[in-house]
Amino acid sequence: RRALSLKEVEDDVGVQSTWFLSSGEYSIPRDIARDLADGSIIGSHDVKHDGKLIHICRHDELVQRVRESRVKLEHVFEREVECFRSPLLQFSRRIVSALSEAGYRFDFSLPCWEPVYPLTMSGFGVESVQKFEVDGVIETPLTLFQDHQLLNVLRINTHEVVKFWVEQAKLIHSLDGDIVLLIHPDYSFSRYLQDYKELLKSLLDVHMHFSVA
Repeated sequence: RRALSLKEVEDDVGVQSTWFLSSGEYSIPRDIARDLADGSIIGSHDVKHDGKLIHICRHDELVQRVRESRVKLEHVFEREVECFRSPLLQFSRRIVSALSEAGYRFDFSLPCWEPVYPLTMSGFGVESVQKFEVDGVIETPLTLFQDHQLLNVLRINTHEVVKFWVEQAKLIHSLDGDIVLLIHPDYSFSRYLQDYKELLKSLLDVHMHFSVA
């Protein structure tokens, strides 16, 4: 339901999101699924947000798990699911290979950079702001710091987060990178919707400015 409150702002501004959902973490009511999918892209966020994906070594087990999530979400949302984002932004060559075999075309699990990456508890990232392909899967790095890093790790309020993201976006766009943003519906922005609207409008302005220039 908090996701729907964010989507209302997006619809008003004219922005389309990809919503990544864990297929077995919680029930997804049909009415919410219908409204959330209207004009949006639906992606998988694994079966559960339990952090176990990176520790699965058997290829067939990995394929089965990520395919199970895709199939269940396609049943609930009644549309094709081609996008994946792993919990905690976990990634490995094994996971990417499994995604390819399980029918995914796009992965959004790689951070360009995170101040405190969960798997290392230190700074980490692929340091790329452009897409690239691995095993037939298009990898799109998360180019802005995710909301958890700014709100919970660096402890910045939503108003200051907006300013920070806009400055990041200007740099990324100047490098011909994609502005890729990760926001959790259960974090602060679903309570500060005006800040969310300001963020989206500001990012659109950055995009238009650099596109025209």
